[in-house]
Order: sequence, then structure tokens, then C-alpha cells
Amino acid sequence: MKVGDVVEILGSLDDDLEVKAATGVIMAPWKIPHWWEVLTTNHGVIHWPESQMQKVEVRNEDQNE
Repeated sequence: MKVGDVVEILGSLDDDLEVKAATGVIMAPWKIPHWWEVLTTNHGVIHWPESQMQKVEVRNEDQNE
């Protein structure tokens, strides 16, 4: 994974420990190896381990023409 990748965050994101997924964009490496700063759509900037993220393939519709 690298800066700019769109990712799905896997794991608990709520105080009630309900497991949910969120989508975000990797902004920068964090101070712990294999952790990233991720800007998410509904939780702001979070720090999350790469092992609990999945890269989302983003298709540019212009490429289909």
C-alpha cells in the first residue's frame, strides 16, 4: 500500500465495539511501522495498521472509452 490508495478499513470503529467497515484514503505513513494515517469518510483522520486494511480498486470511467 502507498499514499493515495483508497482503502477499506477493517475492524472496530465505534465506541460500542460494533464491527464496521469504513472507506478512506492513505495520507501518510505513521510513526509505527506498517501503520498509516488514513482520512476516512465518516471518522476523520485515523491511524490504522496495514494488516487491517484492504485496497479498493478505483476505476476511472474515462479508461473504458
